[in-house]
Amino acid sequence: MARASHHPYHLRFRSVSAHPANSVSPAARATIDALLPENLRRILAAQAAEDDGLAAQLEDVAVAADHRKSTALSRRRAVLARTLEPHADLARAATEFAGLDELIASGDAEMAALAKTERPALDARCRELAQHIVKALVTSDEAAIPSFVLEVRMGVGGDEAALWAGEVFEMYRAYAARRGWRFEVVETKPGDAGGLTHAIATVEGAGAFAALQFEGGTHQVKRVPATEAQGRIHTSTATVAVMPAQRRVEPR
Repeated sequence: MARASHHPYHLRFRSVSAHPANSVSPAARATIDALLPENLRRILAAQAAEDDGLAAQLEDVAVAADHRKSTALSRRRAVLARTLEPHADLARAATEFAGLDELIASGDAEMAALAKTERPALDARCRELAQHIVKALVTSDEAAIPSFVLEVRMGVGGDEAALWAGEVFEMYRAYAARRGWRFEVVETKPGDAGGLTHAIATVEGAGAFAALQFEGGTHQVKRVPATEAQGRIHTSTATVAVMPAQRRVEPR
């Protein structure tokens, strides 16, 4: 008899029947179909099937004993949950919405009036969930990237640019700590007057790549350096690169 996995990533979806969107009424299905394009519904159906397969694997004793494999499977389920959980919420809301329409058509004036007052809020809830699902599907590939390499280099501006690059690097370190991501420094090269001329780190955590993938490019600051006696504004730059990591990066 298969044993349930107690891995921290183990999610609540178990089988096809456990996905509410697979067993809704025709009226609720019509609501969902009106809110989600057919191509997205096909993707969600494929994701539900994949999730069922992953759940079955995680309940296998041999897989549960393989920490690396079970972790990889559970992380994939966590990514799928970004769309499957709101899809399940949408199925429940659509079912409730269909129930309100039944009450409105029931002939019971009092219940119909009550249903009509609740209908707009539930309609808005369904649309909100649909928009959330679309957004989650768009970013699902990024969410599947478990870790990435963050590289910061000083640009133009001499010693001040090195100071600025150091501040940018520390900003990302602090942000990662605040979000609970793992931030591992791989290499740093200090500047002559402080700061950093070059720094590399690996960042790992749920949603980390999706949050920082567009940080790549040139970051500029205009300010009066502490060493500037005449109060002139200096422009300094630092370049940032964000690259998905498939394997551990070692110092050169």
